[in-house]
Amino acid sequence: MLDEHGTVTEHKADNFELVDDPLEVAEDNAADSNANLVADQDSPTDATSTSPDKMQVVRDWAVYRYYFKSARLPLSLSFLGVSLLVAFCYNFPTLWLKWWSDANAVSPNNNLGFYLGIYAMLAVVALIGLMMVCWVMFVGMVYKVGEKCHNRMLDIVMRVPIAFFALNDTGKTTNRFGQDLQLLDTVLPMSAINTALFAGSCLVQIVIISYAANYMAATLPVCLVVVYMVQRYYLNTSRQLRVLEIEAKTPLYSAFIELLDGLATVRAFRWEQTLEKSNYRKVQDSQTAMYLLFCIQRWLNLVLDLIVAGLAITLACLAVGLKEKSNASSIGVALSNINTFNQTLANLIKAWTTLETTMGAVARIRSFVKETKVMKHPNGNLTSTPRSESLAGMLEFQDVSASYGINDDDLALSGVNMTIKQGEKIAICGRTGSGKSTLILCLSKMLELASGSIIINGVNVAILSPDQVCSSLNIITQEPLIISGTVRFNATLGNSASEAELLSAFQTVGIWDLIQEKGGLDAEMQPASWSHGQRQLFCLARALLYKKPILILDEAASNVDSATEQQMQDVVNTAFRDNTVISVTHRLGSIFCYDKVAVFDKGVLVEYDDPHALLEKPSVFAELYRESGAQ
Repeated sequence: MLDEHGTVTEHKADNFELVDDPLEVAEDNAADSNANLVADQDSPTDATSTSPDKMQVVRDWAVYRYYFKSARLPLSLSFLGVSLLVAFCYNFPTLWLKWWSDANAVSPNNNLGFYLGIYAMLAVVALIGLMMVCWVMFVGMVYKVGEKCHNRMLDIVMRVPIAFFALNDTGKTTNRFGQDLQLLDTVLPMSAINTALFAGSCLVQIVIISYAANYMAATLPVCLVVVYMVQRYYLNTSRQLRVLEIEAKTPLYSAFIELLDGLATVRAFRWEQTLEKSNYRKVQDSQTAMYLLFCIQRWLNLVLDLIVAGLAITLACLAVGLKEKSNASSIGVALSNINTFNQTLANLIKAWTTLETTMGAVARIRSFVKETKVMKHPNGNLTSTPRSESLAGMLEFQDVSASYGINDDDLALSGVNMTIKQGEKIAICGRTGSGKSTLILCLSKMLELASGSIIINGVNVAILSPDQVCSSLNIITQEPLIISGTVRFNATLGNSASEAELLSAFQTVGIWDLIQEKGGLDAEMQPASWSHGQRQLFCLARALLYKKPILILDEAASNVDSATEQQMQDVVNTAFRDNTVISVTHRLGSIFCYDKVAVFDKGVLVEYDDPHALLEKPSVFAELYRESGAQ
């Protein structure tokens, strides 16, 4: 609970709720999503950051145009047109009742069926129109916009260099696909519907008021100017308060993510009470701006009530002063619409505020798609390039240098020159941060080169797309890739493979009996019931099932026992004897199974030779070998 200064005075950890109004909850959810926008502005190195006035982007019509264009123009026009029709049918009955009353005063009960039928028809059309508005928005527009925005962002993420993830917080990218898309699918549709309906209702009510009491038309321009000034002042203030609220919620969100990642450490060192106090302070800070936001919402209601009260008083005074030009039915219609105009106007401004806030999600997605730098897809073709079979797995690194983009002078790789012949088995070793995995990232085109070139099968990878490069690579990483699904699906990843091929691959790596024990190929794969070594053997079987010229083992055996490591090494030596193998390893016990060893130190290739030759002379490799205690 909050006191009069916006400070948290009481909280309940298991069910912390401060807001019960669904509209305010929607506004708060929309405001939360803007945390990424503020974070983008605060980070000068953010690849997706834009100009300092990005907060105002939701007022740019280009954002609305981007949204409605994604939903397709016919659907957008249908939505706006039907919304206006619903607003007309919802508000016009008050004027129709006036006409009915006037006609009934002249000829009682004359044309009763006609007036009653039109009245009922307006209600039915309003109901059907409302259903059509919801159908167009939720079935048509939401699906198309969500799908297009998701696919556009996914395409961008799949084509960004690895430096993007080094420069940007993972939480920002996750929020693009999580909270921003959730806003597009849930909050924004209702905000758009409410804004369209309330705007149409305000327009129709103004026309009805002016028609019923035509002398009120003279006051409407003044009223509209006042309302415009109020909403402009309110929106600007509300936007700034939301920014303040977001700035306070960003560390709260970051602390939650960090707590989940380090939960075991927190429990081990018994930091629960310290972190609880810290998080409580963050929650308290995040609620202060929310309290002020509630205050200006109450202020808005008060100001709008005063404006409408002024209109009602003006109408009453004019009706009394011009009673010879007024009649009871017209005054009744005007007063009825003025009374409802207050709430309609308040709802319009609230809905408009929510819409403008949630459109921030569209602005961020649009900015992410348009401004994120991606790797270009060249038109080269690895498979169609003429080459001899003896070059099928040949690799050349020619003066390769690479940086993660934070500082071009701080190179992760510097001047690497190395040639790997077809069928050679190469081990890459070095201390942590020496550039071993960076070399693999460059080879797979996940990290762009600062200089130099990498040649695969006589073709420079610079003219190839990442997909074309990866068509020659089988990569097994330190963490096994296991996807929710059956054993068969995880082995084939949607590709075709016969029962005999699957059986042969699993028998070769020695896990066929294990698969049978767990229910066979069509059983659901539960990673928790598989050891790390068994999952790595499964990935090795997948690589064996779809052989490619080059096999890369990036710390694949770092978290397995010695027996599993030897089993993996035996499979590599036999099943992949004709393939080029590159193994990044910290373990040097099986290093002599490789033809050559490449030793890296601080991004530089310091040694590249036969492991026996390096061990027999003073070398960095010999020092690493002795430090590892390998026998």
